[in-house]
Amino acid sequence: MPKSALLMTSGTITTEKPTVRVGAGDGKRPSSAPVARPRYRVRRLVQLLLPVALAGAVAAGFWLAPRYRDWRLSRLPLVELQRLRAEDRGSGNDPQLLYYLGLRLNEQGRFGEADPVLRVGVGLDPDSSRLRDAWAQALIGIRQVTPAFGELRQFLGTHPNLPAAHLLMGKFYLSQRALTRAREELVRVVKDDPDSGEGWAQLALTEASLTHTNDALAAQRRAVALRPDNGQDHLGLALLLEKVGKSPEARLELAKARQLDPESPEIHREYARFLLTYGAGKADVRTAEAEARLATNLDPTDRAAPLLLGQAVEAEGRTRDAVRYYLQADALSPYDNHVASTLYHAYRTLGDAPNAEVWQRKVAVLTARDERAAALAATLEQNPGIASAQHAYACLLAEEGDLNGCLRHEARSRNLAVDEPPALAAAASDLTAGGHADAALPLARQAVGAAPNNPLARESLADALLALGRIDEAAAAYGAAARGLPQRTDLYRERLEAYAQTRKAH
Repeated sequence: MPKSALLMTSGTITTEKPTVRVGAGDGKRPSSAPVARPRYRVRRLVQLLLPVALAGAVAAGFWLAPRYRDWRLSRLPLVELQRLRAEDRGSGNDPQLLYYLGLRLNEQGRFGEADPVLRVGVGLDPDSSRLRDAWAQALIGIRQVTPAFGELRQFLGTHPNLPAAHLLMGKFYLSQRALTRAREELVRVVKDDPDSGEGWAQLALTEASLTHTNDALAAQRRAVALRPDNGQDHLGLALLLEKVGKSPEARLELAKARQLDPESPEIHREYARFLLTYGAGKADVRTAEAEARLATNLDPTDRAAPLLLGQAVEAEGRTRDAVRYYLQADALSPYDNHVASTLYHAYRTLGDAPNAEVWQRKVAVLTARDERAAALAATLEQNPGIASAQHAYACLLAEEGDLNGCLRHEARSRNLAVDEPPALAAAASDLTAGGHADAALPLARQAVGAAPNNPLARESLADALLALGRIDEAAAAYGAAARGLPQRTDLYRERLEAYAQTRKAH
C-alpha cells in the first residue's frame, strides 16, 4: 500500500499533514508550512453577527447623542448658550437648549427673560418635569404665582402618578409657606420614589420649617446618603445636627460641604459662624476669618457675612479693623439690632464715647421696633385673619426692603393671591413709603399691567415714580389715577407741588 495520509501506528489512526515546498530551486534550504483550512464556521458566524452589531452601534449612537448633547449644554455658560441660540435658527425648537438657557437666566435672577424662553420649551416638551420646574421658578420670580400654580397643576393633572409632578407641587407650596400642603406632597414623593434625593431634601426643609426637627434630621440623612456629592445636602445636615447638639458631627458635614461646593457663599458663611460659635483656639478664629472673607467676596450682598468677618477680626484683637466690617453689615441691614449693638460695644472697647452714644440710641430705637414686630407676630400666629395686623407687619417689612415679605402680608390682609393687583399696589405703596421706591416700581407696574383701569394701582405707580424723581411720568400716572378717583385730584397736585418745592430747595 503506498504511503498514505493514513498511518497505522500501534493501532492508532493519525492524520499526516501534507507539506508544500517553499523556495525550491532558489538554492536555499527547502522549508515547509501547514496549509490552513478555511474557517468556514467562523466566517459564517461573523457574517451573521455583523449586521446585528452594526444595528446595535447605530441604536447606541441615537441613544447616546441626546445624552451627550445634554451633558455638553449643562456645562456651557449663559453667554455661550445665548450665542448658540442666536446662531442656529433651529435652536429655537430645541427643548434641551431652551432648558439650560432658562436655567442660567434663573440663576442670575433674570426671571423676566427666562419666562418666555421656558414657556416655549414647555410648549415643545410638555412632559419634561425639569422644564416645568424651571418655568415655575421664573414665574414665581416675577411674582406670577397664580400662573405658576396653574401650570404645575396642569402637569400634575396629566401625570397624576409621577413622583416628579408631586415634587414640583411640594416645592411650590414650600415656596409659598403652605407647609402642611407641601408636606403632604413631599411625603407622597418619597413614598412612591424612595430614591429621590431631592424629595428627601425638600421634605427635610419642610419638616424643619414645621419645627419637626427629628423628622427633618432623618429625612436629611436620607438625602445625603442618596446624593453624597451634593454640598447643599451636607450643609442642611450640618445645620440640623448643630440644632440637636451634635456639633462635632456638624463640623465634619460643614467641611464636606465646603469641599464639594467651594463656590457657595452660604457654605463659607455658615462655616465661619459655626467656628466662631463652637471653635477653640486661634487656628479656628483664623479659619473663621478666611471663610467669612470668602463669603463676603463671593456675595457682596450677603447681610450676615460682613458681621461674621468683623467678629473674627475682633476676636484676633483688631477691634478698629472690625468696625469697618460692622459698618458694612449695618449698611446692608440697617434694622438689625444685633449689628447696632455690636457697633456700640466695639466703640466702647475703643474708648470712643461719642460714637458709642450714637449707636446706643440706635439700639434703643431698634429694640422698641423689635418688640413691636414680636407683638404683631404673636397676634398673627393666634389670629392670622386680622387685616390691620397683617398690614402693620407688611409696613415693618417694607421699611427693611423685604419685598416678598411685605407682599405676602398685604395679600393675606386682603385674602388674595400675591399677584393680584390690589395686593401688588398696596405692597408698592408700603415700599415707597418705607424708602424703597426702586423695589416698589416693578410691583406697581405689574399691578397696572394686570388692571390698567385700577386707579389705586395707577396711584402706587405715580408715587414710586415721584419718589425716584421721574416727575413727568409721575404726573401722567397721577392724571390717569385721577380719572378713576377724581376726589383725590387735589391730593395728587399737592404731592407734585411738594416734590417740586423740595427739589427747588436743594
